[in-house]
Amino acid sequence: MFVVNVNENCKKYIKEIFEYIKPLYKEYSAKLSETVRDFLKKLNEVFITFMSSYQQDINIILVS
Repeated sequence: MFVVNVNENCKKYIKEIFEYIKPLYKEYSAKLSETVRDFLKKLNEVFITFMSSYQQDINIILVS
């Protein structure tokens, strides 16, 4: 029952927060989505670079 109450309260607070920021979201939704897209693109680039570096390190270890 405690988990259900916490879940319901969480939903209620999230809904209240969304209602509060809804006007801002509507006004800046295009810019926000562009910013999020750019952020995710950069995050993906960093991840690929990291994995490439990690793969090179593994290959060096395997060759040694």
